[in-house]
Amino acid sequence: MPAFPLAVWAVLTGILPPPSPCTNLCTCRNPGGPREELSTAAAVLEGVAGRQRPYGIRSRSGASTVTRVLVERVWKGAVADTLYVFSGSPGGTDCGYEFIDGVRYLLYLYREPEGRWAITICSLSAPSSSARDQMSVLGPPQRLVQQGSHVVSP
Repeated sequence: MPAFPLAVWAVLTGILPPPSPCTNLCTCRNPGGPREELSTAAAVLEGVAGRQRPYGIRSRSGASTVTRVLVERVWKGAVADTLYVFSGSPGGTDCGYEFIDGVRYLLYLYREPEGRWAITICSLSAPSSSARDQMSVLGPPQRLVQQGSHVVSP
């Protein structure tokens, strides 16, 4: 049996997982570890994501997105208690990051030339539940944000 039909059969029967939608489309540099990401990111924080929404003009890779993030802890950067984080289309060629509403994330953000906060899948950003080791390497945050936007120092 030719290799291509065999591969299709294996995916359809569940023997092999389907290819990632980002395979060979999104090229990332190796992000290194949390300390390296801390040094290169414009902001490093933990926050809770709201619903990810389409934003702006659709490109070949899909719509750009914007997600409101309620900031809880900050390791680096002068950030407001609520941020709007822009990204490309999740799974597209522009390496868009996919947020899930209500999930807490450790985020490594950069600034776009227009000054907007942005993220891609090329960073170490991850749901906080799977980023505990990273947070221990980062050490204590510079700032904590409590409910009601009351800011306290750690």
